[in-house]
Amino acid sequence: MQRTAFILACFFVCVKCFTQAGQPTSNHNFTHINVQNGLVQNIVYHFLEDSRGYMWFGTHNGLTMHDGTRAMNFLHNPEVKTSIAGTFITSILEDSSQQIWIGNESGIDRFNRSSLSFTHFGVDREDGTKENTYCVALGFISPAELWFLDTKTKAIRSMNTGSGKTKFLASFNTSHALLYKSAQEIHLWSAYDKGTIHQVYKHNKLVKEETFFNGKNKTRAEPELVVIHVLQQNDSTVWLSTNKGLVKLNPLLNQYEVFNSWQGQTVRELRYTVISGKNELWAATGPDGIYLFDIKSKQFINNFRSNEFDPSAICSNNIVSLYLDRMENLWCGSFGSGISYTNTQSSFFTSHISKEETSGWKSNNHVTLLGSDLQGSFWCTFQNMVGIGLLDKNLKVRKYQTPVTESGTPYDQAIYKLLFETNDEAWMATNKGLFLVNLKTNKMRAVPYPLITEEVQGSIWIKDMIRLNDGSVLFSTYAGLYHMKNTAGNPDIKTINLLKPGVYNGFGKLAQDKNGLLFVKSLSDFIYVLRPAPDPKRFELIRSIDFLPEVNQFFNYPIDSLMYIASDDGIYSINTNTLMLKKETFDDRIPFKNINSFFRKDERFWLFGEKGLYCYDKKQNRGRTFT
Repeated sequence: MQRTAFILACFFVCVKCFTQAGQPTSNHNFTHINVQNGLVQNIVYHFLEDSRGYMWFGTHNGLTMHDGTRAMNFLHNPEVKTSIAGTFITSILEDSSQQIWIGNESGIDRFNRSSLSFTHFGVDREDGTKENTYCVALGFISPAELWFLDTKTKAIRSMNTGSGKTKFLASFNTSHALLYKSAQEIHLWSAYDKGTIHQVYKHNKLVKEETFFNGKNKTRAEPELVVIHVLQQNDSTVWLSTNKGLVKLNPLLNQYEVFNSWQGQTVRELRYTVISGKNELWAATGPDGIYLFDIKSKQFINNFRSNEFDPSAICSNNIVSLYLDRMENLWCGSFGSGISYTNTQSSFFTSHISKEETSGWKSNNHVTLLGSDLQGSFWCTFQNMVGIGLLDKNLKVRKYQTPVTESGTPYDQAIYKLLFETNDEAWMATNKGLFLVNLKTNKMRAVPYPLITEEVQGSIWIKDMIRLNDGSVLFSTYAGLYHMKNTAGNPDIKTINLLKPGVYNGFGKLAQDKNGLLFVKSLSDFIYVLRPAPDPKRFELIRSIDFLPEVNQFFNYPIDSLMYIASDDGIYSINTNTLMLKKETFDDRIPFKNINSFFRKDERFWLFGEKGLYCYDKKQNRGRTFT
């Protein structure tokens, strides 16, 4: 029952957020980092997760190190020799000694962790001088040997990381390159040009060079493509991000395939690709966000785009770089809108009931749960719409109907809750009293009970309704608390008189624990605790607890004998053995105070509010917000 409650709470609180995204069938929610929350600049081309878990972001105007909470920025200062030598970051790498190396427009810098400073390395020239020039660090061939591209001389060079001495290896006519290291060979690929140059090295010697897709090869019928990024998966599979789509190239057989269509749209202007652990390829584009490509089926299967109305969408449609860290988080660098990231392995949420599904009813998709039937299907209402909807176990809308009253007219008043007696019949709590509705025939009939007051907000307006451990029903109203036993089809409804005459007797949320104690929130400032009296027709008041906040939900956690209270002032709990009240404390990162609903499983606490869902792991003493 509690598991079902959690699923329902996740769905009904979060459905609005996850059905307004610009990308169809999206179940990845992106978090944003930009200059407003610490990033040094919003054009991000390079990423690195170092061995200590820090994230490094390379921009066109400096370097940012992020520890998950705070950012530290590094900029060139001509008056400080130990500052980073350049601000146009071209690459970020880490060596086997956990040292960070940064390529930039002035050469290559090594970060010194202890002093938060940098050591600069220039390029050796034939006349014995060092020159500060635009360099792209490519990769470490050995612990002490770094290969880099010297763009001024269009050459591949190596650097001894101990001495800083550099030497020429081979010419490479490009301004950007990428390195792939196999067991026996080093592969280099050029990028940001027409076609791509492929170089193969063995024992630091260039042994092979060929060009693909430059439009000049007479022996191969290849199109002319602008290649922006090259990802070598293995010796026989290379993925090219091009201006005309995604290209799969087998360089050994000189065979290729082009993929450039998704749902009738042209996939264009690819900028970057990475492979996740699910045999999925993430492809960034300039105009259309990120595509997800299934390697096995060779098809694009999703598209993620920016949406100004959805804070969980990617930060921009112009994505220029991607990075997959050790936790399978996908980091997306944009041209001008900072960074967005999401986890590719653990998609907690899936969208259901989009606006398109409810637009035919001239309604929105704001859902309120009424209850679940004996088969586990859910019944709900939609805001601004009269009637009851049926959702199956997969949360698909099966039907929507308006119950018909005994006079034959459609029922057009509020419906708050359903409690099922049989597969087809349920007690229905409304603002016009109690009804028994047959969902199969769609007919309802009024169930009379003694009214303490007939005012509009009086005994006829039902606030909450629960089924007790013995199968009977308890419901609360603006004026009075009622207990119902269904005897041979004839409901027997009695008032529960627990307060002295003259005391306000309006009641709201209800709950019962496993031992039979009842918890009743008054519409004034008390929680009343009742227990069944020896007389089966009576209940006795055993405790009145002062409680000013509004109660949104009770949640019983029987393992600890706690009754949790989700309120507009946070989470409280009542020990059902001692009846002591206390306010629960988690951490100071909960982004909302008004808790709409609450769920606990083991040591994880799930809090739902107006700013999303907050999960607190008590064992790890850490929390996370899902928006």
